[in-house]
Amino acid sequence: MTANSKEDLLLLAIGSNVGDRANECQCALEFIAGHISDPSTLKCSSLWETDPVGPSETPYLNAVVSAYTTIPPLDWLAAIKTYEASRGRDLDAPRWSAREIDIDILMHGEDPLVHPELHLPHIELTQRLFVLKPLQEVIPTWKDPHHGLGIEHWIRQAPSLSCTKTSVPFGLPSSLSTRTQRPTPTNDSIL
Repeated sequence: MTANSKEDLLLLAIGSNVGDRANECQCALEFIAGHISDPSTLKCSSLWETDPVGPSETPYLNAVVSAYTTIPPLDWLAAIKTYEASRGRDLDAPRWSAREIDIDILMHGEDPLVHPELHLPHIELTQRLFVLKPLQEVIPTWKDPHHGLGIEHWIRQAPSLSCTKTSVPFGLPSSLSTRTQRPTPTNDSIL
């Protein structure tokens, strides 16, 4: 992956509903941390159990991760797809099918991106309760960059879906969390 000199706030959604879901999410978190120049900037939500969307019948575990990165969004996307395939995900499977791991780029910096393979902010970000609730844990002051509306608004508007915070352990080893941490991003630092 190529790096820029400017650090951008990166928001990622992680989900799994095949196999050891918690382990898949934990491995994805470690993959992400391995691509961040300073993993101490990484913040993650709890794991949330949610009903599946679409034909899959197994509930998902979901989380949201924020970090600062110098890696461009399309490079992130390529690395994510390679990682997902290495974990057994069929990248050609129908939309909403069961998957070992799913990592979506929600936002990358302040600028929107429209590309055939990636739209930022993520087109469905404000319609996914399983993203909004974990995002609220990570950045409670987040606002939608298109409308300027806060996360509470979008949580109330999102389609109803069972979405329950779990007590499943999730996060990076404490050796990373004891380093100097950046302050929690505010809306001013995101948008």
